[in-house]
Amino acid sequence: MAFRFESLKIWHRARAYATSIYKVTGRFPRREDYGLTSQLN
Repeated sequence: MAFRFESLKIWHRARAYATSIYKVTGRFPRREDYGLTSQLN
């Protein structure tokens, strides 16, 4: 039986964190696309 990492709590927390980061950086000005936004994402 293979180990399923999707069952780990930390995996779910990391996915939620990534989603929140993308929501925040989605509101940044367009001029930041290749600067701060790409670094945070």
